Amino acid sequence: MLALTAGEPPGFAVAIWPAAGLAMAAVLRLGPKACVPIAIGSIAANLASHSDDGTGSTAVLAGISIAIGVGAAAQAALALFLVLRYATSPTRTGSVVAFVLLGGPVACLLSASIGIGSLLALGIEQPATALAAWLTWWAGDSIGVVLVAPIVLCRSSTSLRWPQRSQI
Repeated sequence: MLALTAGEPPGFAVAIWPAAGLAMAAVLRLGPKACVPIAIGSIAANLASHSDDGTGSTAVLAGISIAIGVGAAAQAALALFLVLRYATSPTRTGSVVAFVLLGGPVACLLSASIGIGSLLALGIEQPATALAAWLTWWAGDSIGVVLVAPIVLCRSSTSLRWPQRSQI
């Protein structure tokens, strides 16, 4: 939630979003069942950080927060699918590259698009600044995934087990 305070107004897109990396690590460790807590956590963080910043009515803020939460969960689910499908072994260079690129910049296209799309639809984001906001959101999530997910995965157990395809 602290990262949301660093964003440009309206403060939904930030330069580095560590929670995206934590979410990816969670789905890789726990499977798709981690998507529900990811969505709930994202909704709660957005509601708490924007409840008194003039973003809009309570209903508008709730709608935006739900859309962003669904986008965060969908992004994590997409990252899980792509990594399990294309990154077959942590010891193969191609798999590590696939993990970083598909789990990061490719999967992160989804949340940025859902988030900025919902902000545009509800009139919170202006069309003139939407591309810059979308790029900030996408880059922040991508950087968060690339920096945080590997650290969390390596620190979460004594032996890193590569996810099995049967988890999807």
